[in-house]
Amino acid sequence: MLPCKCGIAFDAPGDHTVRSRLESAVGRARRRIRSARLVMAGLALLTGTSALAQFTTRSGGPYIVPPEMFSEWTRSSQYVTVREGIKLAVDIYRPAVAGKPVSTPFPVILVATPYHRVQQTNGQVTASNLKAWLPLLKRGYVVATLDIRGRGASFGTVYAGGFDQEATRWDLWDVIEWLAEQSWSNGNIGMGGCSYDGLTQMWAAETMPPHLKTIAPCSAPTVDSHSQNLRANGVSLRQIIETWDRSMYENDI
Repeated sequence: MLPCKCGIAFDAPGDHTVRSRLESAVGRARRRIRSARLVMAGLALLTGTSALAQFTTRSGGPYIVPPEMFSEWTRSSQYVTVREGIKLAVDIYRPAVAGKPVSTPFPVILVATPYHRVQQTNGQVTASNLKAWLPLLKRGYVVATLDIRGRGASFGTVYAGGFDQEATRWDLWDVIEWLAEQSWSNGNIGMGGCSYDGLTQMWAAETMPPHLKTIAPCSAPTVDSHSQNLRANGVSLRQIIETWDRSMYENDI
C-alpha cells in the first residue's frame, strides 16, 4: 500500500496515477457545480426586477432567475481612466429594443480578462465568450468586458507575467465604481468568469469596492496553487512566468 497526500491509499504506482486523475476530474466537476450555484445566487442578489421565476436546486436552495425579456443587444467600446492615469479598454453590452439600448438602469456583470475582450475574424469584430453571457443580456443585465492593464487594447505595463499585480487590484476597484456611476447601471455590480478571469474576481474582492455585490469565479487558481506553481517556497519559477508572458505578448501582436 502506498500513502497519498490526499488521504487515500493505493496498491501500486499505476493505481495512484489513475485514481489521482479520476479524483482531480471529480473535483473539477464539483467545483463547476458549486460555481454554477454561486452564479445563480449572485444573480438573485443583483436582480432589480419583480417579474421573477423561482426554482430550487437539488441541494434545496432557492434561487431567483429573471425571465427572458430582451432578444437584442448593443455594444460600445471606450476607455476608462483609472487612478494612475492608465487607460483601460472596456466593451459595454446592453439589452436593446428595436436596435436601441434600453434606458432602464440594470445590474452589471464585469468580466476582467487578459485574453482580449474581443476578437477579429475575417474583418469582423466579435466578443470573446459572449455566448456565455447572452442569457444575462436577455434577462436584463448589462455585461462589461475589460482588458486588464497591459493586455489587449489597454495601456500600462505588465510585470511578472501579469500575475498578482497590486495595481490590477485597484484598477478593478476603479472600474467597478465607474460602472456603478453610469446612467445605465443600477449600482449593483457582479463579476463572472473562469480560470484567470476567476482570479481577477478574487483580486477585486480583496479591495472591497462598495458596489461589488457578488463574484462567481470558476476553476480559478487559489492562493495555495498560486504560491506552489509560481512562487514555490518563495522562489519565483521564471520559466512558467516567462512562458506565460510570451504567450500573452504573442496574442497582442
